[in-house]
Amino acid sequence: MKKIFVIFLILLSLNSYAQPGIYSGTFLLDLSLYSGNISNVEFVRGTQSDTMTSIGNNQYSYNFSSFLTTPTIYYKFSINGVVESFSSIDSCLFNNSITNDTSRVINLGNTTPSIVCWESCTPCISSISGCTDSTALNYDPSANLNNDSCEYNVTFYVDMNEANQAFDTVEVNGTFNSWCGNCAQMNDVNNDNIWEITMPLLTGSYEYKFSADNWSIEENLYESDDCVVGSPPYINRSLVVLGNQVLDTVCWNRCYSCDTERNFYNVTFQVDMSNVAGSFVLPEVNGTFNSWCGNCWTLESQGNNIFSNSFNVDTSLHTFKFSADNWGLQEELDSNLSCILINYDPSSPNGWGYVNRYLTSTKDTVLAPVCWEDCFTCTPVSWECDGQGNCFDPGDGSGLFSDSLSCILDCQATNILDNMDDNFIIYPNPTKGLFSVKVANNIEMIIVYNKLGQEIFRNDNLEEITEINFLDKTPDFYFIELYDDKKIIRKKIIKI
Repeated sequence: MKKIFVIFLILLSLNSYAQPGIYSGTFLLDLSLYSGNISNVEFVRGTQSDTMTSIGNNQYSYNFSSFLTTPTIYYKFSINGVVESFSSIDSCLFNNSITNDTSRVINLGNTTPSIVCWESCTPCISSISGCTDSTALNYDPSANLNNDSCEYNVTFYVDMNEANQAFDTVEVNGTFNSWCGNCAQMNDVNNDNIWEITMPLLTGSYEYKFSADNWSIEENLYESDDCVVGSPPYINRSLVVLGNQVLDTVCWNRCYSCDTERNFYNVTFQVDMSNVAGSFVLPEVNGTFNSWCGNCWTLESQGNNIFSNSFNVDTSLHTFKFSADNWGLQEELDSNLSCILINYDPSSPNGWGYVNRYLTSTKDTVLAPVCWEDCFTCTPVSWECDGQGNCFDPGDGSGLFSDSLSCILDCQATNILDNMDDNFIIYPNPTKGLFSVKVANNIEMIIVYNKLGQEIFRNDNLEEITEINFLDKTPDFYFIELYDDKKIIRKKIIKI
């Protein structure tokens, strides 16, 4: 009995190997998802091509029957003479490593052909567009084709503790809500001045910024920061939505939290164009902070020939100057001025260097108005001169003021220093920290500036002797301005 069982296993094993014989099968091709024109569909095996028969509904059939030494055959389908092309190896495919050609493969000895889609191993499945991400708010379990319609929750946070403008309600505006104003109002949930909102947003890229009270105030973002896109005056935050996300809390006007050390500050530039000889339309400020761009940082009129605007400037040392009308007019600064920095460069137009103003930002700063091509405010001309050192009212030519300080400053340059000394005394100068200013009755106000033109001291309630403390100031030179009812008197102070 045992011997009979062994013989049976041997016969069964021999029978499992492929045997020559007639093998047949009906091959079905579904072209319902094929988008091109169809005139001829063929079953391709090697160099032989046989026409398939249309059986309706964009399906084609081919009955195969042939004597084969092995039941395994390799084949493809073709449409209008163009055979299928496969980009990956699937269960029904075989790649010939010699010819590097991929074709369909089937063992007709143990497999019945099933209907397949063009260039696929499976039947055609009609495309159902929708959101295929199960984490999305609008996930569609019946969809098999993602159409970028997925919506996700995005939570925004902004810390308003450094905002220096009054506001009631913060909002977020962007391309996702057409910059609508107050349609996306935020909430201060914890009463800590950190405002938040969660919004459903479609997959995609967006620009946005924070504002308040329907655009009453808005962020002024630094164009070189790493979270922004655009160019002045349209600098916005950027956002890419690929899923649900909770954004980090950011400080108003900044890309990071308020606890992070700042790398830029807001600087207000001001220039008095009263003494400009040439004609101009709109002044601008140009410097290393904006790559000397021309008219990208224009200044706005504040009246009385004063033009100003505020921009974000990083904490590096920058050189700059004022110009107008996209470099149609520019300052020619004297190399002896106290507020300039010379960049020595033989390739410059003058053959030795560029003379520019300079500044370093360490805090939000409003620079004092400076006169075009000067370091200080423009000195108003109150009287006209007769060429003999005498002053008169320019209105009717009457009223000589030959003994007035205004006349001396405007008409008698040789007497300027003596008469200034008659009206005030600074001592000691140079100083190690403490110095006094003794003034005459007509001096109404004292202002002290550092060499960057930044105001560091002001007193408009003067006594006969005013003491000024510079003990906390670094050794350097400073400038004092004394104002009478018509003129501004300037002098240099040296801290040693």
